[in-house]
Amino acid sequence: MNYKKTLAALALTAVLTLTGCSQSPAKDAAVTIDGVAFTQADYEGAFLYSKSMMDMQLAMYGVTPEMFWNGEEGKAQYNQQIAESTKQQLTLLAVLENQMKEDGLKLDEAKLDELMAQQDTQMGGAELLDELLGQMKMTREQFRRMVSMDVMAQQLQTHYAEKDPDAVRKFFDEEFLHCKHILIQDAEGTAEKEALAKEIAEQAKNGADFDELIAQHNEDPGMEANPDGYIFTEGEMVQPFYEGTKALEVNAVSDPVRSDFGWHIILRLPMDDEDYTAMQGRVQSLYLNQLLTDWMDSAEVTMTPEAEAVNFETLLPPAPEEPASEEDAPAEDQPAPEEDAPVEEDAPAAEK
Repeated sequence: MNYKKTLAALALTAVLTLTGCSQSPAKDAAVTIDGVAFTQADYEGAFLYSKSMMDMQLAMYGVTPEMFWNGEEGKAQYNQQIAESTKQQLTLLAVLENQMKEDGLKLDEAKLDELMAQQDTQMGGAELLDELLGQMKMTREQFRRMVSMDVMAQQLQTHYAEKDPDAVRKFFDEEFLHCKHILIQDAEGTAEKEALAKEIAEQAKNGADFDELIAQHNEDPGMEANPDGYIFTEGEMVQPFYEGTKALEVNAVSDPVRSDFGWHIILRLPMDDEDYTAMQGRVQSLYLNQLLTDWMDSAEVTMTPEAEAVNFETLLPPAPEEPASEEDAPAEDQPAPEEDAPVEEDAPAAEK
């Protein structure tokens, strides 16, 4: 595993919260994103929580931060990943809040209460959740603000689906693909398997029933659970498969396409209203994600030198001092040695 790449990917998905974001006066702002100001304390709290969540995510893969601490350069890279994650999540929060205001939407407090209650239940009670939050240096109000991001995203998703349904449908038609395929497994890339794939592709192009060819030759077990084929967008399939499908006209069959799994013979299929209806919720979510990405990319972010200089080592509490070793401690039944008594220079010499 490439640990640095894993860390970079997880940094993008690390969830974080704030110590109390506000529309602070510009003179108090350490970070300002499209008019939403965050104090130095806001940023430092977000930074530390981002580190905590990133470390938890890494632990799921058996990775510890110390794996990057082979020197000062490793620490700097690790710190930079935390900083980038913090900046991205602050940007997302600012974008969500600003967009809610722009579209005249108010946060659904009832839904937020419901999600908070679910969090209590999942943790085994409010006290246990509060204990966990305390370990992460979070208050319940800070955690509530984190959860509100999910509520705002859902509200905006519904809002834009109703506001411009044609745009959502256009997004589906332009970004999604539909196909069936025949996989000939061939991790080594042998000439024998390639020849078989070419023969099957030629049969399909000459009019052979594609479903019958699937039944005879396919080695992708996923096709059994998806007899009508796959509907997907970029990033959901291996890239050669995605590109091979996209390059086809509807109802056309590909030449064998090579991926790490083997050889794919692809039949691109049309998409209809039933396909869109079946996937409408997912399409709406991805459409909003695209909008959020565009808004975040265009957001204006400014940071003070103090915010830029934040480092996880300076924010974390110092490690406790180690207790004295047993060798240095006096035995239980032996008093500690007394200090030497001062010598009285004027005292008379003892008689011999």
